[in-house]
Amino acid sequence: MKFEEADVISAILSGDKASFEHLIKKYQGKVYTLVFRLVRDRETALDLSQEVFLKIYQKLSDLKDSGKLSSWIMQVAHNTSLDWLKKRKVDSFAADFEDQQTQQKIFQHLQDTTSPSPESIVELMSPSRMSELVSKLDVKYRTVITLRFIEGYSFKEIAKILNLPLSTVKFRKHYALQLIKERWMQIGRDGDR
Repeated sequence: MKFEEADVISAILSGDKASFEHLIKKYQGKVYTLVFRLVRDRETALDLSQEVFLKIYQKLSDLKDSGKLSSWIMQVAHNTSLDWLKKRKVDSFAADFEDQQTQQKIFQHLQDTTSPSPESIVELMSPSRMSELVSKLDVKYRTVITLRFIEGYSFKEIAKILNLPLSTVKFRKHYALQLIKERWMQIGRDGDR
């Protein structure tokens, strides 16, 4: 059965439970992965994933463009996770480097050609080490890394999901990779080759 989003949405809105189960099966892995990466607890991630699909079912009629279903589902998952985190004050939600001098220093450091690029360092890491280092990032950086490298979304899609400017998404990705690189180099390379 080919997954035609407009047809599935129409069927769900008409009360077809099998179509909604089909939608859940198609997206449950991506939703759970994103939620788990953000909340870092399996039971909570399972509960929140169920909440995400309940919200999707309740708000599906609000979706204007059926071609944006995937991004919309991930946006619901992201927002549900952030709401949970905010209620529990798990992570800080400070503004992104509003101090221009700090941002300038970070960009200069990122462009330093004397040290290996963050992307090249990431390629050397084992998946378990990468996962360990990503889990220690602030939620706003974990989200971008998860959506880009685990879920495979483009920067434009991530910007839409997170409701952020494209430049902010790219900055968060670069900064997150820089943090991962620095932490990895502090730990050492043992076991990552």
